Amino acid sequence: MVKRRKASSITYGKNDFSLLLSKANNAISNGEIDKSSEIVNKAKRAAKGPHPMLSILVSKIKIKQGDLESSIKELEEALEKWPDNVELIVEMGQLHAKYGSGRKSFQLLAKAIDKDPDNYKVLVAFANACQRNKQLHEAIKNYRKCLFELSKKNISKNIDGNKRKEGFNKPETEVLLWNTLAQLAEAGVHAFPSHGTLLGIVREGGLLDHDKDLDIGIPFSEAEKAARVLKENGWIQHRNNFGLINPISFVHKENKVSLDLCGFVVEKTTGKTLYGFWMPSIPKNWNRILELSAVDLQRKESNGYSYWFPKKPADFLKSLYGNWETPDPDYDALIDSNGLRDFSLLTECYAYSSIVSALDKNDFEKAKKKFKVLLKHYPNDDLAQLWLQKLEKVA
Repeated sequence: MVKRRKASSITYGKNDFSLLLSKANNAISNGEIDKSSEIVNKAKRAAKGPHPMLSILVSKIKIKQGDLESSIKELEEALEKWPDNVELIVEMGQLHAKYGSGRKSFQLLAKAIDKDPDNYKVLVAFANACQRNKQLHEAIKNYRKCLFELSKKNISKNIDGNKRKEGFNKPETEVLLWNTLAQLAEAGVHAFPSHGTLLGIVREGGLLDHDKDLDIGIPFSEAEKAARVLKENGWIQHRNNFGLINPISFVHKENKVSLDLCGFVVEKTTGKTLYGFWMPSIPKNWNRILELSAVDLQRKESNGYSYWFPKKPADFLKSLYGNWETPDPDYDALIDSNGLRDFSLLTECYAYSSIVSALDKNDFEKAKKKFKVLLKHYPNDDLAQLWLQKLEKVA
């Protein structure tokens, strides 16, 4: 008589559940959808019942799968069960910020702040919402409070190191770039490779290694036409566009490459060519403004493509990067560009948000470099000095 084996049962403890949540989050961040779903199923067994963190993970997986409606529904049902759960409120607020209503996002995150005013994750989420809502002074105040709360925690060196995310498929993306530039030129848009994309083409002969997006420059007056052409050719515009009117961000629906349409204008009072990150309905000097060299284009033909290209790319790159010919791993184009008109409120917001992001990823070297940029502009900033002292010990 053959004995039938009993089905094995695994007993999970509280620590196992926390570990599974962490592993699932990492898998989601790395885009490993099947793996993250498998880990979440294990976490469900470990939880032995509904749990708000499981709903958050399921929502994140559905977003990665492109199912926004189901993602929102998952969080809505969870909030009915746990209406005062701060993590759920923050997750729903961030979801609305990225894909839905900016006003709804702000309301949810303000509610989270009321419930947990010293939680650094709530503080940075609320600061982001303030930034998108054009409340830049309030955003900076909450970014700084977030950093103050984080400063109370012990930090230690990340022995595993910080893995750099892989860039896109260069040959495939270069074909996409030239094809997109040709489509825009054919439609009458004066679009050209710009910023990091131009730097790679001129210095390296192709896109930069580990680059994450394409930068295409256009006259700002042609932005509406350019956006229409992109949408007709497989590009999807980001909802809310991070509260900006420039640049305009897209993602390609097939290969998921990101693209920024970087508009420029010629300032009437000075004749200078201005780029940057611009928000509507705020004082002009609050924006992150870049003063770059004049744009003079020529039509080029290459590999069957016809497109616009700067006549003097070296002048453009020098105005943006300074010594562009020598790779500089410490260069920070976001908050320390050679072309920055000044260290504006919006630039300061990006400085703080990128610092918090670096700290959250245990990338202490990057955080230290960004604090040094802050201290160039605010040398007596006690909070930045405190953090730099902490990071000097571990970075």
